[in-house]
Amino acid sequence: WLSSLQKLQVVVLRSNAFHGPIPQASFRTLKIIDISHNHFSGILPTDYFMNWSAMSSSPGANEDLPDERHMGDGYYHDSIVLMIKGVELEYERILKIDTALDFSGNR
Repeated sequence: WLSSLQKLQVVVLRSNAFHGPIPQASFRTLKIIDISHNHFSGILPTDYFMNWSAMSSSPGANEDLPDERHMGDGYYHDSIVLMIKGVELEYERILKIDTALDFSGNR
């Protein structure tokens, strides 16, 4: 059902005891994903991330996505804990232009 949410920007499923392979989904507007500290397993092929164009810095990759600079105050009003080089850091008021992947603590 998650893949039916085509405008999804943030996914935080941290520490939920999910297990098995990570299913492929095309979230073109996804900017932040945290599925850390679960029991996911398997490999993530490089083409897995090809449809996540909102995370891309390639020229022209985001031309058909909404311009975030003119929407709201430019922040998500939630916080997120990310693992960066083995250190957990909590970020509050995340800029909407930020992107993040946290797959740490899986197999």
